[in-house]
Amino acid sequence: GTLLIAGAAPSVIEDLAKARSLRPDALVMAINGAGQVIEDIDFLLCGHAEKAQMFYDARLKKFPNSKPFTVHATFRDRYREGKPIASCVTHVWKGVATGGTSAWVAARIGKAMGFAERILCGCPLEATGYVAGESDGIGHDCARIGSGEGRMDGKYRATFEKRAREEGAGVFSMSGWSQTLLGAPC
Repeated sequence: GTLLIAGAAPSVIEDLAKARSLRPDALVMAINGAGQVIEDIDFLLCGHAEKAQMFYDARLKKFPNSKPFTVHATFRDRYREGKPIASCVTHVWKGVATGGTSAWVAARIGKAMGFAERILCGCPLEATGYVAGESDGIGHDCARIGSGEGRMDGKYRATFEKRAREEGAGVFSMSGWSQTLLGAPC
């Protein structure tokens, strides 16, 4: 099957609409604050376990009547030692952190969940900022996307490109630099 991975770049709504027209039966995983922008999701990935509850609560406040979804979080022992996992988290993933943004983490999780095709939507890996509404009431402090090309061109793109070479089969993108690298779905 196909998993549509919704990031929080301004292109996410348009990218997701195009991807859904190509793959109408695909399931959707929203990353972090994208869960506040897209109502129809199947999975919410909280790229940092310590932020899971705030993303979950913000989503329920924004879409109180949305269909049920599962909450996935990553776990890195060196950061989580002795800290509890939020009760909203239904699936904890160890060993999936990549250093190549939460988009690649979602692609890895999608593959582990059995999705042969993973399509990135709103994950151009460009310094475009965030889609309006993704951090309403959250105070999400991740400035990676909107902080200029420096961080994006450096660590994140380099690691993302490495991951694409090593494990990119079946991963595509709907826009931006990541589409140039991975290609668009047919």
